Amino acid sequence: MALHGLIQCYDVLVPWYRFGIFHDLTNGAYLAGGFDNEIRTPIEFGVKGKLGDFQPDALRRLGGTL
Repeated sequence: MALHGLIQCYDVLVPWYRFGIFHDLTNGAYLAGGFDNEIRTPIEFGVKGKLGDFQPDALRRLGGTL
């Protein structure tokens, strides 16, 4: 079973997932992730990425958060 929290971003006309919870009803295990309550800056849509943004050192600088 899965539950996804959606919000509608009206300025860019796109629905956006805020979190996801997956629950295995057979054995009771669950996984919850994608929470955006600790994101420091708002999500920007339509931003063009550069190849350097995806190099290991650039990803390390993010520190595991967006």
